[in-house]
Amino acid sequence: MGSKRDSAWMRQWTDGLLKSGNWGIAMTHGITTGYDAFGDPTRFWRHLDYVSSLRDSLWVGTLADVTAYLRERGNVRLDITATPKGVCITPHMTLDSAIYRHPLTLVVNTALPLKATQGGRPLNVKTNNGKATMDFDPNGGEVLIMKNGEARK
Repeated sequence: MGSKRDSAWMRQWTDGLLKSGNWGIAMTHGITTGYDAFGDPTRFWRHLDYVSSLRDSLWVGTLADVTAYLRERGNVRLDITATPKGVCITPHMTLDSAIYRHPLTLVVNTALPLKATQGGRPLNVKTNNGKATMDFDPNGGEVLIMKNGEARK
């Protein structure tokens, strides 16, 4: 991104990533000065405002955070067990937990309202379009998922 990209291009690029579900990496050498600086920095700030308005639909992170997330997602193994209280999911990850400690997102195909806990602490569960999503700590122990209104583990 920089002087060669106008506001319409940046919005179209962002919207295209959302529609395709692909990852995107934006890089600039300068905002107000430097090689390929924006010229008018408010164009960049307005784009960041637009991206921020989509925070429920996309995730923005540093290259280090995204790399760690992808490694965790590829490494984690989930053991799933039905219990009288609900479904117990035990994550196992072989990566160094001092380095790889980013939350991962668990997706459950259901339209039912759910609640979930990990290590006895409630997780934020969002239900939309027949899917329930929740972020969990891959190093944080068992995740218990129950119908909303069931007892906690």
